[in-house]
Amino acid sequence: MGGRVYDDNGSVNDNNVTIKYGTTVTSLIYGGYATGGEASKNTVIADSAVVNSSILGGHSGGAAKVNENTVIIRGDSKVEGNITGGGGHAGSFSKEAHNNKVSIEDNATIIGVIKGGESKADGYTANGNQINIGKDANISQVSEIIGGTSTQGTANKNNIIIGGSVTGNVTGGQGKIGSAHNTISVVGDVKGDVIGGKTDSGLASNNIISVTGVTKGDIIGGQTLDPNGQTSGNQITANGNVDGNIYGGYNQATQKVQGSNNTITLSGNLTKVMVISK
Repeated sequence: MGGRVYDDNGSVNDNNVTIKYGTTVTSLIYGGYATGGEASKNTVIADSAVVNSSILGGHSGGAAKVNENTVIIRGDSKVEGNITGGGGHAGSFSKEAHNNKVSIEDNATIIGVIKGGESKADGYTANGNQINIGKDANISQVSEIIGGTSTQGTANKNNIIIGGSVTGNVTGGQGKIGSAHNTISVVGDVKGDVIGGKTDSGLASNNIISVTGVTKGDIIGGQTLDPNGQTSGNQITANGNVDGNIYGGYNQATQKVQGSNNTITLSGNLTKVMVISK
């Protein structure tokens, strides 16, 4: 743990944790841990280490900020647990989670879920978070990758770059009241679904997806659970075989295509795909 404060209003910022070659860690790792205050600009680096637990760059147990935290996993590291750039562990209600970064480099192995930023407090947001995964990283046992998730607010402008193949689902932003302007780029195969922006209500618009390689699941630019939600202006580029469907905009409540000005560009072997755009 880089830094910790027990004061409900105290902040834990600008701490650094480095786990070096040959080290094995079995307990939770936090760059900064605040009971109720802000936890921002903290960094966790695992360099050819074994981590049998979850990692959070910044954690707040109360409705406070967790911004600009960084988690870097590199070398021959193996992490068997979830990785979150900035958020709250378990039942903790972090406030806004903005501009956090997760980087998986070299041939590191991850077994778990990867999230850039996670906000749980009422009305707050998870925006501008970033996940970068190198082409040699082993993410075959990663069940889900989410750029930013907000259980009560918006998840906008999150960015995911994956240099290789991925087994699980990939979602740019997952919000309660909106998810827009997220971007996903995958240079490799995807066995799960790829969703640019996903929301319960509000806008799921102007998301951008680019996938090169085989996609086993669906590709969806914007998805909403609101029968009257808006899913417009999404852009999808797929270069390779797609076994599922491609939706520019999709309404999960009505199970119908929805939205306008969505763009889908396809190339490669697309004999199995059904393209549904509006």
